[in-house]
Amino acid sequence: MENSKAEKLNYTHLSLESEEELLNQRYISVITIFNEMKNRSTAAEEEVNLIAIVEELLEEEQTWPHLLTIEQCMVGLMSEDEISVEYEVLLIKARALLSAELYQFYHQGLAEKDLNRKKECMERLIRDVQWYGKILDLEKTYVTKTRIRTALLFVGSILLFFAVDQLPWLSEFLSIEKGDKGDAILTAVTSGTLGTCFSMLISLKGKLQISSLSDLRLIHRLDYIFSRALIGFVSGLILFYFFDSELMRAPIFPHFNHDGAASQFLDHENLALLVVWCFISGFSEKMVPDLLFKTEQAIDKEGMGSPPTSGKLE
Repeated sequence: MENSKAEKLNYTHLSLESEEELLNQRYISVITIFNEMKNRSTAAEEEVNLIAIVEELLEEEQTWPHLLTIEQCMVGLMSEDEISVEYEVLLIKARALLSAELYQFYHQGLAEKDLNRKKECMERLIRDVQWYGKILDLEKTYVTKTRIRTALLFVGSILLFFAVDQLPWLSEFLSIEKGDKGDAILTAVTSGTLGTCFSMLISLKGKLQISSLSDLRLIHRLDYIFSRALIGFVSGLILFYFFDSELMRAPIFPHFNHDGAASQFLDHENLALLVVWCFISGFSEKMVPDLLFKTEQAIDKEGMGSPPTSGKLE
C-alpha cells in the first residue's frame, strides 16, 4: 500500500486527494469503454487474452501504472475507426509534451495503412504521452518547491534585517546595540542577502521556463538556494569593509563615524546608503567580484595604489 501511494505522488504536483479523484474519473471512463469493447468481442484468442489481462488489472488497486497498461491493452481491442479517433485525440494531447521530431513521427503514423503498424505506433504514443506527462508533473513539483523555498528565504532575510530592533534577546546574544558597528555589519550582510533573494525571485519565472528537468532538480535543492543567498551575504560583508576602510569615498557612499561613541558609528542617513549599496551588491552578483577584480588590477598596475572608486562601479 505504501509503495502504491508513493507511485501516485510521483505522478503529480497536486494534492493526493485531487490526484485520486482524477484517477477515479479516468478509471470510470476506461471501464465504460472497455465494457463496450468486451460486449462486441469476436472471441478471437488475442482478444480473449487481452480482455483477461484488463480484467485482472481492474481488480487490482487503482494506480497510474496499471491504468497505462490497461490503455495499452485496449488498443488491441479497438476497431479501425476507434483507432483513428483515439490516435488523433492522443496527438492533440502530445503536441505540448513531445519534441517536434517525435511529434512528426507519430503524426506520420496516423496515415499508416497497416492496422497492426498503426496500433503499435498508438501503443508507443500512449507510453510517451504518459511518460512526458509524468516529467511535466515532476517539473511543476520542482518549480513549486523552488518558489516556496526562495520566498521563505526572502522572508527570513527580512526578519533578520529587523532583528536588532525587533528581537532584543538576539541583540544581547550578539552584543549588538542599535547604531554601533555590529548593527552596521548585520545590516550590511542582511541587505546583501535581501538583494540576492529579491534578484532570485524576480528572475525565477524566466529561469524556470528555460530550465530542463536536470536543471530544476538542482535549482530546487535547499543547498543550492542557500548557496545563492550566501553570495549576497558575503557581498554585503565585503562591501561594508570597503566602506569602513574608506578605500571608497564619495558623497553617494556611506560614511562611518570612527571618532564618536560606539553607538554613533552609523547615523540614519548613512544607514540608508549602506542598505542601498549592500542590497545592490546582492542583487547584482557581479558587482563585488568586479570591484575585487578592478582593485587587483589597480594594485598590479600601481603597486599599492588606490582601488577604483564610485565612478567605476556598475
